[in-house]
Amino acid sequence: MFLKLKGMRDIFGKNANILNYIKNSFFECVKNYNYQFIETPVLENASLFIRAVGETSDIVNKEMYIFKDNGENLVALRPEATASTIRAYVENKINNFQGETRLAYFGPMFRYERPQKGRFRQFYQGGVELIAKKSVMSNFEAIKLASDFLEKVKIKDFVLKINNLGTYESRNKYIQELRKYFKNYESELSDLSKIRLEKNVLRIFDDKEDGEKDFVKNAPILWNFLSNEEKNSFNSLLEMLKKYGIKYEIDNFLVRGLDYYNDVVFEFVSESQALGAKSTILGGGRYNGMIEEFGGPKNDSIGFAFGVDRLMEIIAFNEKEYPEIDNQIDVLIGYLNEEEKDEITSLAYDLRKKYSVCLLNEKTDIKNLFKQQFTLKPKYTIFKELNAKPFEFKIKIDKEKEKLAKLTNLKDFEKLIKEFK
Repeated sequence: MFLKLKGMRDIFGKNANILNYIKNSFFECVKNYNYQFIETPVLENASLFIRAVGETSDIVNKEMYIFKDNGENLVALRPEATASTIRAYVENKINNFQGETRLAYFGPMFRYERPQKGRFRQFYQGGVELIAKKSVMSNFEAIKLASDFLEKVKIKDFVLKINNLGTYESRNKYIQELRKYFKNYESELSDLSKIRLEKNVLRIFDDKEDGEKDFVKNAPILWNFLSNEEKNSFNSLLEMLKKYGIKYEIDNFLVRGLDYYNDVVFEFVSESQALGAKSTILGGGRYNGMIEEFGGPKNDSIGFAFGVDRLMEIIAFNEKEYPEIDNQIDVLIGYLNEEEKDEITSLAYDLRKKYSVCLLNEKTDIKNLFKQQFTLKPKYTIFKELNAKPFEFKIKIDKEKEKLAKLTNLKDFEKLIKEFK
């Protein structure tokens, strides 16, 4: 007997319905914003992620599935999709690099991390990338789209946290001051944070252990190093969020877990009991410079990604609020003797042109048919009674409602169900 690997899972039944509900809701939402679907390979050159995500990040240090292929190329299963999407944008010269480009993705990612509630080694992410000139409007669009999506899938118990990491110039001034500050507490830092102190000091805020220490919480804040232009732009964004009723909290130490972020960053943090603890369900920000670094033109960009698996946990926990995931079939139909087989089969396949139909492919009896009706809970159950006339069928909705009618095709069926209503 073969078993799935640790941290992996099979998705079927109600979980599959929830996954499809999230996916369909996401693509309905992004379509309204004119985002186009993009699919990139799950296997990429490992250096793509090392360069984009950052060599001091947990993903690169601990979590990437990285190996040499038969051609001795160092490759990796994608741990996130932004780097792949921007690589595809540059390599394929999408839209000839002209105007604004809006891309949306949805698919499996891979990280070798400790499995826990709502977190797997093969997990699903959906997300968007807006490639457009940096502006308050494009920043707002990304956050508003994220908010609209969460509203569409009825996720309510969350807090939007937001911060501004500044431009490279203002952030570098801050980093120099921050490094001096943390040097005073170097002995209290973890070994990994000591490395980050030299390579990327901002990531200390993102450390799960050091981030909770008082001296880290009392560190200088980046806001005091931003230019007036950066502060005004950020305040304009906050005003737009207020105008559209999007509540937020400013988190001066929010840096996100990936090294490529700059300027605006944000996270939607769930407070749902389904996850047991506060957990980020959607996060993103601006990453100006990545396109140029990958060999493309000097275009700005902002995006977000959401954790599908965590949303699945929340939706499953609040299952009663989601009748959409029941996936009730329209028709259950079966034949009780061989003489009925052709009529039943012909009607079933005609109904399948428009309705979801469960056809029992083997002869059954009335007891088993009603047992299937109880299990599947179809809207309609169709069968032929003993000694019924040609094309004469019994249609049942429940124990109280049933009707004997002549059905030869889809048109007859639709006329009949109108009479039931």
